[in-house]
Amino acid sequence: MNKKEVQQRVLKDGKPLNLKLFVWDEKTNTFSSNEDDLVIDFSYIDSATIKAGSYTTIKAGSYTTITAGYYTTITAGYYATITAGYYATIKAGSSATITARDYATIKAGSSATITAGSYATITARYSATITAEEESVIVNRNVFEVIQTENKVKICPYDIAGHLQLIDDKWYLNGDKKLGKHIIQDNILSKVIRKRGNVYKVLNNGETKESYLVTDGENWSHGITIKEAKESLIYKISNRDKSQYKDMKLSTTYSFEEAVKMYRVITGACEGGVRGFLDKIKTKDKYSVKEIISLTKGQYGNESLSNFIK
Repeated sequence: MNKKEVQQRVLKDGKPLNLKLFVWDEKTNTFSSNEDDLVIDFSYIDSATIKAGSYTTIKAGSYTTITAGYYTTITAGYYATITAGYYATIKAGSSATITARDYATIKAGSSATITAGSYATITARYSATITAEEESVIVNRNVFEVIQTENKVKICPYDIAGHLQLIDDKWYLNGDKKLGKHIIQDNILSKVIRKRGNVYKVLNNGETKESYLVTDGENWSHGITIKEAKESLIYKISNRDKSQYKDMKLSTTYSFEEAVKMYRVITGACEGGVRGFLDKIKTKDKYSVKEIISLTKGQYGNESLSNFIK
């Protein structure tokens, strides 16, 4: 978009904002203005950067970075990074990173990272990580649980009741030390049996046999054995060429083996996590992409695959 096209998407007092009152970088999709009381509609525009003053209403697409002042209302898609002042009202999709001050009202999807001040009302879905200060209320939309705490909280994965609370630098299920230390990685809830360096011996939720979880400090991988977990981690962090799937459609059909490979390449899901999921379901010889998306709802990588198709 050029600057005049952007002007039609930015209103003040019901009229397009004067061209002299904002800066637009066409190469980076960056909008910047110090003006308050703006209405900005960047709906369906992904990978934009928006900087605005207070009392602003913003609609934006996925992968958007937004910085705004007080009394801001923001609606954004997946993977948005949002920083707002006091009394902000924020709605964001999955994997959003949101930082807001006091009295914020925040609604976010799964795997979001949310930091809010005091008196915040936060609604989030599974695998979200939330830090809130005094007198804040957290609503877990995963199982409709209301949490009132000043501790850091992680919502349990899809369709699993409860949450983890950070106490003395350790995560405990529902804040109960008697239930033992727990960890959530790759959308899998695990009880920590033992930890040595970057290797965890764990018991995954719903399983009876212990397995392993390893990390390089940034990425994580599950495996039945330490060797398998480490090999899977190497695969997970290696370059994955998604271009081979650029023409893939919802109707595209893959063999079971090809479907597993496609899912891992596009989503980065680890071998142990995929195997654990497949062990719980009845598999067949062929799958369409539409079936795979439906079958993996709530699992790690499902939204990445959906976004890739879009």
